[in-house]
Amino acid sequence: MTAAPPPPDPTTPYLRWPPPGLEPIHGRLWPLVGVLAIADVILVLPFLAALGTEPAFTSMGPFGRQWWLLLVTTVLGIVILTAALERLVRLAWRAARAARDGHSWRTIVYVAIDESRDMGFLIQGARHYTGRSPRDRRLLLAVRELAATLALAGALLPPLGLVLGAIAGGLGWIHSAAVWTFAWWIPLVLAIGAALARITESVLRRPPTGNAAQRL
Repeated sequence: MTAAPPPPDPTTPYLRWPPPGLEPIHGRLWPLVGVLAIADVILVLPFLAALGTEPAFTSMGPFGRQWWLLLVTTVLGIVILTAALERLVRLAWRAARAARDGHSWRTIVYVAIDESRDMGFLIQGARHYTGRSPRDRRLLLAVRELAATLALAGALLPPLGLVLGAIAGGLGWIHSAAVWTFAWWIPLVLAIGAALARITESVLRRPPTGNAAQRL
């Protein structure tokens, strides 16, 4: 039977989290990825339906006589995408400024992806991570980094893939249906990978079998 972890020492001085100066970027990456994903669906999918299919000669395209729907989704998608990219640039600028102030890039990344607001406890082995081995905590940190990286890449690729795919298709380098690969299927694979990493994280966060309930 696995022994219960020792209770946390109330005299142990834990470091402040997030570190001073990083409060503006604390946990900001995941909400930003969500906004980018919304922009992808609204902007990219209608364009893929129009560019990645080959309607009959007598057809007016996948939207039929409702051509204005593509105009509406394009304008709305561009507005949302622009707002998301502005937030991403501002996040990157604040991260660069924090790096100039002496914070390591790994610390900056940990702060930005700290959606659950418990990264400080995880790094220091405090609260509900008391008793977890350094190896287990490093694995959790790596899984969180992987999930955030895959999610951000998957959210940024659809607009870029749409533009590059449309250019390549216009030059005759690829078939029009191949635009789906660049603008949707590859980002979808990345999104699935991020989801699997998040599921893995939730499994790894569970207390080891046999351990006593953790006290706050």
